[in-house]
Order: sequence, then C-alpha cells, then structure tokens
Amino acid sequence: MINESIQELRSVFNSLIHFCEEVPTALFYEKKDAARWSIAENVHHLSLTYMPVNTALRRPAIMERRWGVSGRVSRSQEIFIRDYDRVTTDTDWKTFPPFVPLSIEQSEDYIDLHASQSKEKIRVFYAQVGEQIQSLPRRSAFQKQQREDVLTVFKENSSLLLDQIVKLNDSEMDRYQVPLPYIGLITIQELVYFTRMHTEHHLQCIKRLANSVRA
Repeated sequence: MINESIQELRSVFNSLIHFCEEVPTALFYEKKDAARWSIAENVHHLSLTYMPVNTALRRPAIMERRWGVSGRVSRSQEIFIRDYDRVTTDTDWKTFPPFVPLSIEQSEDYIDLHASQSKEKIRVFYAQVGEQIQSLPRRSAFQKQQREDVLTVFKENSSLLLDQIVKLNDSEMDRYQVPLPYIGLITIQELVYFTRMHTEHHLQCIKRLANSVRA
C-alpha cells in the first residue's frame, strides 16, 4: 500500500510536469482576474509547500525532537481524506501565508489578498513550525516570463521529496510526523496522501485554467 501511494504521487508529479511543458509561455502566466492564480502561480505554490517538508526530512533527528513521534499507525488514505475534509469544512479554503506564490515584482499585499484569514489556525501553525517560515514566499519569489525556471523549481523539489520518502521504511513512515495547516501533525505516510491529493487538485485547476484562457 505504501509503495502504491508513492507511485501514485510520482505519477501526478509527472502528469503536472508534462502538461505544463506543453503550455505556451504566454498562457503559463495568463490571469483571468486578480483573484485567481495563473498556471505559474499554481505550480510555484506547490513548490512552496514541498520546500519545508524537504528541509524537515533531511533532518530526521531534528524532526523527531521538534514534533515528537506519532505513536500510532497512519490512517488509511480514505480515512485521512475524510478527516481532512471535516476539519476544513466551513473555512475560507485559502492557503496559509507562507505558501502564497509571489513573483519578484509583487508586493507583500498580494499575500494578504490570497491567504487564509483563519488567524487562530495560522497562529497555531506558526507555533509548530516557527515564524521564520513567513519569509518563504519572498525568499523563493519567481521571475515572470521564465517558465522553465518555475518548472525547474517544481521538478527539483518534487523529485527531492520522493527521493527522501522512499528512503524511509514502513515503521518510519508511521513514526515521523510534520505539521500540516488546518489538521495539525500528520505522519509521513499521511503526508504522501495529502501531497498526492493536493497536487492533483492543482493539476485540475491548471487544466481548467488553460481551457478557459484558450476559450
């Protein structure tokens, strides 16, 4: 089951890369309106969500010291998705501030426009991961009209995430845990479920956006 879920994650990464490589550069950055992300922003948002996890997975001892061990068996994919849907019901369904994709030209006001307003949930998340994560969007801001750069960042971070996950055995996939917005601490196995679901969601957003812009 673990190997199957990892293969599903690898597959959705590859599907997103393949689709975006076929999109013309102008379409990659096109925005229907200010409230919606471009394809580039969807891709870069995903990269931003992988970066802190990659940092944590490189340091298992620090990960364990900071967030402890789960002390439980990971939920199944179905149960995890059900639990995640339940805790995100009646929220504004926006990402947390560190994961809002910024281009170099954009101001910090863009984060306020596109980030969740769930102040208490954001406060809890910062308490778990450290407030230094707030600098992530600006540190990782992308340059517009450089599609390959945006895709390279995605390829590097998605590949690194897979490389680090496959090094873990079944016990470690249940043992180590990381914080996730809205739902709190989840095991690495549950992280695989979430990352596949989340990446697939944005891939479908990208496809709909591409079709609407072409129309």
